[in-house]
Amino acid sequence: MTTQAEDHPQTPQLIPRRLLRSGQLHHPAVLDEARRRSEKVQLRLADRITAFAGSMNFVWLHAAFQQSRADHDFETQDLELKTNTELTRQIHVLTEELHRRFIQPA
Repeated sequence: MTTQAEDHPQTPQLIPRRLLRSGQLHHPAVLDEARRRSEKVQLRLADRITAFAGSMNFVWLHAAFQQSRADHDFETQDLELKTNTELTRQIHVLTEELHRRFIQPA
């Protein structure tokens, strides 16, 4: 007899309806909880969301988003660095001009 994990390697074992349909023997409390969760739409949806959030597809999806976010942050910080450098240069030029006009003639 094969286990459910061997039958469905892509899907987690904890979705209640899958527990009820599998030919495996489970503790009666587990089956009761699976029946209870499968009767309510909200709980079925929560179980599906939980199953997806625990999957490798979820991990890969967020790794792609993380890379995109990191690229965006790098570009933003690079632009800020260039802007700050230009502002610092302008402040230096203005400071030299003030120094030249007001301090050197005395």
